[in-house]
Amino acid sequence: MNWRHRTELKFEDFSDFIFDNRKKVIVAILLLVLAMGSQLKHLTMDTSTEGFLHETDPMRLAYDDFRDQFGRDEKLLIAVKTKDIFDLDFLKKLEKLHKRLENELPYIEEVNSLINARNTYGNEDSLIVEDLFEALPKAQADITPQKQRAISNPLFKNLLYSEDLTFTTLVIDTQTYSSFDADGNLIVVDEEDEFAEDASDSEPQLYLSDDENTEIVAKTQAIIKDFQSDDFDIYLTGSAVIAGTLKQSMRADTKQFIQKMVVVIILVLFLLFKRLSGVFLPIIAVLFTVISTLSMMAMSGAPFTIVTQIMPSFLLAVITSGVIHLLAIFYKDFTESKNTKASLRYAM
Repeated sequence: MNWRHRTELKFEDFSDFIFDNRKKVIVAILLLVLAMGSQLKHLTMDTSTEGFLHETDPMRLAYDDFRDQFGRDEKLLIAVKTKDIFDLDFLKKLEKLHKRLENELPYIEEVNSLINARNTYGNEDSLIVEDLFEALPKAQADITPQKQRAISNPLFKNLLYSEDLTFTTLVIDTQTYSSFDADGNLIVVDEEDEFAEDASDSEPQLYLSDDENTEIVAKTQAIIKDFQSDDFDIYLTGSAVIAGTLKQSMRADTKQFIQKMVVVIILVLFLLFKRLSGVFLPIIAVLFTVISTLSMMAMSGAPFTIVTQIMPSFLLAVITSGVIHLLAIFYKDFTESKNTKASLRYAM
C-alpha cells in the first residue's frame, strides 16, 4: 500500500466520521465561524504607500526615520480656479475656506495659502518677514500693493498661484503622529506642561493611521463641496488624498465585485447541477471561508491592503471550483448507488 492509497483511505474515514456525526459537525462549524466572525469588526484597511512594505523592511525603517526628523510628507493640495485670484470677492471666499479648513479638519498641522502667506524681503540692513495680507482690504483698488508683492515674489509663483493668475492653491500639512495610543485612547497633552514633550518621547508614538488619514480626506471633501461653484472651481489632490480615495474605492469595488461574482456563480451552479443543494452548498462554503480568512487577518493584526484586496475574489473562484468538483463526483455516484454515505466516501 503506497502513500497515495493510505491518504485516500484517511479521507474516506474522515468522510465517514463527518457523515456519522453530521449534526455535531455542522453545529461545531457554525459556532467556529460565528466566533471568528465576531472579530471582523477589528479588520483594518491600509492603503498607505508604506503599507506595501513590512514593518521591519529596511526601506520602511528608513522612511520612519525620515518622518521622525522631518514630519509626514503626505499632504492635501486644493487648487481653486477662477478668472482672477486677486479679485476681492474671490479672496474673501478663499479666506472663509481657509479658516474652515483650519478650524474643522482633524489631525492637521497647518493650512498654507495666499491668505496666510509670509512675505519675506530685505532692505539695506535688515530682513523683514510679514504676512502678505494682514487683513483683506475693504476695496478692490486697495489690493494692488499686495498683488504686486505676491507677483514679484518668486517663491509664490507656481506654488501659491499660476502664471496666468487663474489658479491658487491651499496646502494642508497633516500630523506625523496619531492622536491615539496603541489601545485606541486619545492622547491628551497639556500644553502648559514643560515636560510634555519629554514625556511623549519616553514611549514610541504611533504614526498617523490610515483611518485618521481617511477622516481628514472625507472631511475635506465635505468642506470644499460647500464652496464649489462656477467661479470657484475646486480640485482636490495630493498623496494623502490618493490614499484616502483608494480606500473608498477599495471598499466600493470589492463589495460590488463580490456581489456580481456571487450572482454569476449562483447562475452557473444552477445551470450545472439544476438542484438547490448544488447552489447553496458551494455558496455557504465560500461564505464561511471568506469570513474565516478575513477574521484571521483581523485577529493577527494584518490589514486589508491594495495587494490583498484580490483575496475574496480569489477565494470565491478557488473554493467554488473545489466544491463543484466534489459535488459533481458525488451526484454522479449518488445517481447510481442511491447511497449518500458511500457516494460521499467516493467523492472524498
